[in-house]
Amino acid sequence: MFEKHEKHLENDVKDTLLMKDGKDDETPEKEKKKKVNLIARQVMYCLQPAVRSNITVFNLNSDDDLSETIFRSICRCKLINLKKNSLLILNLFQHVRNYLKK
Repeated sequence: MFEKHEKHLENDVKDTLLMKDGKDDETPEKEKKKKVNLIARQVMYCLQPAVRSNITVFNLNSDDDLSETIFRSICRCKLINLKKNSLLILNLFQHVRNYLKK
């Protein structure tokens, strides 16, 4: 899905996360490549539609309060989990009721 962006993402990861004081760090190239590959795969995983929908983006240029954004994200997550748990419990009760009817 993200193959065409993979090289760009790897370069961004390398430039953003593996630099010290604007210079390449002393990490050997082989180890650095492993780190970049791992981080890039983690980012690509998070960008999948099923996972991406659970990510909250905070715009630093907005007037929104970071604490409120974090709080809303936590509440949304709890609400989603509550709905999932409610459905699981409802399904369990339905299975038990069907079993008892037999």
